Amino acid sequence: MKRIGIQLAKKITIAITLIVCAFGLLVLYYQYIEYNNFFNHKTARIVQQLSSLLSKPVWEMNKNHIDDIVLSFLNDEDILVIKVSDIKRIISYWGKDQITCNPIPLIQPPHFSDDDHIVSHHATIYYNTSLVGSLDITFSRWMIGDHIKHIILYNSLFFIGLIVFLTFIIVSMIKRDISIQKQNELTIKKMNTDLEKLVNERTEELAQAMNALWGEMELANRIQATLIPKHPKFNGYEIAASIDPAFKVGGDFYDTLTINGMNWIIMGDASGHGVSSGLMMMMVQTSIRTILNDNPMISPDSLLVSVNKTIYQNLHSMKETAHMTIVAVVEKENGRFLFAGMHEDILIWRHDSKTIEQIETNGIWIGLEPDISNQLPVSSFDLQPEDCLILYTDGITEAVDDHEQMFGIKRLLATIENFDCNNAFAIHDHIINALYGYNKYDDISLFVMKKMPTY
Repeated sequence: MKRIGIQLAKKITIAITLIVCAFGLLVLYYQYIEYNNFFNHKTARIVQQLSSLLSKPVWEMNKNHIDDIVLSFLNDEDILVIKVSDIKRIISYWGKDQITCNPIPLIQPPHFSDDDHIVSHHATIYYNTSLVGSLDITFSRWMIGDHIKHIILYNSLFFIGLIVFLTFIIVSMIKRDISIQKQNELTIKKMNTDLEKLVNERTEELAQAMNALWGEMELANRIQATLIPKHPKFNGYEIAASIDPAFKVGGDFYDTLTINGMNWIIMGDASGHGVSSGLMMMMVQTSIRTILNDNPMISPDSLLVSVNKTIYQNLHSMKETAHMTIVAVVEKENGRFLFAGMHEDILIWRHDSKTIEQIETNGIWIGLEPDISNQLPVSSFDLQPEDCLILYTDGITEAVDDHEQMFGIKRLLATIENFDCNNAFAIHDHIINALYGYNKYDDISLFVMKKMPTY
């Protein structure tokens, strides 16, 4: 309450100060208006009587009549000097004797001291829009002040009464504002208490939900980790592979299977991130294994056509829109591989030439259309002893540094060429280490397979 009282006193003081300042300005402004009105009124009366007389030619002009008009106005105690001129010369020039105050004709302007407080006023005289002369009047400021003092006094009393009334209104409004403010503070305090309680309840509920969600995410991550082979092996080959998901659950996957003596390699990248892409990845991998177990001799293109049909139906039933880049590679004979699908380029490090062969994949992503038959051409390549096959996802090439420059395919090729592929694990680690310092916003998958020499 003490704080509120201090605030009230400050507000009242400021309000009254502003009102007093406004009153002072109004009084000064009103005095200025009254002075101008006085000058204009006196001048207008003289001009009105002189205009017709000054419009006549010199030989017809009645100077005595003009002097009579001037002297009649010079009897006013607030007028000290009147000078009337036509457009060429002075016609009448009268002033008051500074001792007797009687009118006397003047030849030159009288001398006034600073203490006389005089005000000079000049006006032009027109007759029927034609300039016929001019009028110069010297007023006594003290005499004028006597004329308008009573006007200022009456108006001051009015303004003082108005200030008292406005002050009362302002104080009443401030009191009401403080009362409302106090009530609002109590309401806000109660609302804050209720809000704090509600936030604590919701925070606890959110923590429980987050724990449950992270539990489910952890479960999904474990399932995904179980589906992906940790240490893939083929006879006659050395394999190093890894997946680094951008989120708890990723959309990248690779798989290796040996069925009826044929080695299968699958690598895919589902669109999006998180749970939805991870779900698609698990559906695709499950479909592939099921189809290969049922039909071990299936070709890579037919495998992907069958997988696409199942995945498209599942996505449609879930009202989801997604797709996956994927490549299916199968070794039909010793070192002879067939592949189909649309994915990143296949890279082969050739031991004999110490160069990299870059093989483009062709076809269509799965999940876009219900039937992709005849859209998946089958291609082939050979691996010679000590050659290295490298498959990857775009999380590697699209990693960016602090200057927003991508790692890119050229840097990936240079990284591989500058490192002798003595073993699959060494080249795998060299590529992953090259990404140090880059920001990774997508899952990163890398599969390196070296054909071992035969002795």
